[in-house]
Amino acid sequence: MEVVLTELLDGGVGLLTLNNPDRMNAWSPQIADAFFEGLNRFDKDPDCRVIVVTGKGRAFCAGADAQGRFDKKQETEQQRKVRLAREEAKATWRIKRFHDLSHMNQPVIACINGGCVGIGLSLALACDMRFAAADAKIGVIFPQRGLIAEDGMGYFLPHLVGTGSAMMLLLTGDVLRAEELPQGIVQKTYPKGTLIEETLAFARKLATHSSPTAMSVIKQQIYTLPHLTLKEAQSINDRIQAASLQQENPDHEEGFAAFTGKRTPNFNALNQTLPYYKLARQLLRRSNL
Repeated sequence: MEVVLTELLDGGVGLLTLNNPDRMNAWSPQIADAFFEGLNRFDKDPDCRVIVVTGKGRAFCAGADAQGRFDKKQETEQQRKVRLAREEAKATWRIKRFHDLSHMNQPVIACINGGCVGIGLSLALACDMRFAAADAKIGVIFPQRGLIAEDGMGYFLPHLVGTGSAMMLLLTGDVLRAEELPQGIVQKTYPKGTLIEETLAFARKLATHSSPTAMSVIKQQIYTLPHLTLKEAQSINDRIQAASLQQENPDHEEGFAAFTGKRTPNFNALNQTLPYYKLARQLLRRSNL
C-alpha cells in the first residue's frame, strides 16, 4: 500500500493524501519519506500551481506513530542498506522539513478532514493556509507525554495566534474542535462532507485566476517582510514593485487585458527568469531555520 498518494488534478492542483487510515495517518518514517518525495515532485512540476494536503479516512494525522518507537532491536544489514539508499535519495530533495514548505513557490493548503494532533498539527501549521472540517479535533499533548513543542510549532503558533493563546494550547494539551480554536489557526471551516470539495474549488480558483510567479513572490513577502523593520520592509517592497511594473512582466499585461476584457486570465507557468522574480528572490531570501 502506498502510504502517501499524489495526484495532479485538472486546473493545476496537486493533491497529496496521507494514506494509512488504519493508523489514522499517524506520522512515521515511511509516511515522512513519501510525503517529502511527493512535495519535491510537485515543487519541480510547472503544471502544479497550488498544493492541497489531506488525510484518508477519519483523520488528517493523529500524531506520531508510537508503534516501534521504543523497540531497541538492532538494525539488520538489509534494513541498513534500505536506510542508506533512502538517505542518498533524500540528499537531492529541496523540501526536507516542514519549515521548507515556506520556501516552495506554490501555496500549500492543509485540508484537515479529521483528527489533527501533535506532529499532525505541526504539519498543518507549516502549510500556508488551513481549511478544516468544523468538528475536526485539533490540538497537542506534548507536555502530558513529557515532550516539548516540536517541528516548528513553538514558532508558528505564537505568530498565528499570539503568545497567550499559544501557551494555552501548548501547555494544557487540550484538543478542540476546529470551530473552537483561537482565530488565525484555521482560515475556513466546512461540514466534513463538503470540506475537500470546497478546498479543491478554492485551490483551483487560485491556480486559474492568480499568476504563479506573482503568488510565489507574494508568499515570500508574507514570510519575510513582517520580520524586518517597517523601513527595511518598505524599501525592499518598493524595489520589487517597481521592477514588476517597469520591467518585463507578461503576467501583468495578461492580467490587465483579462480584467478589461472581462475574461479569465491565461497566465504562464512560474517563470523564474523574470527580472522582478529574480530581484525578489535576491531581496527576500530567508535563512534556513
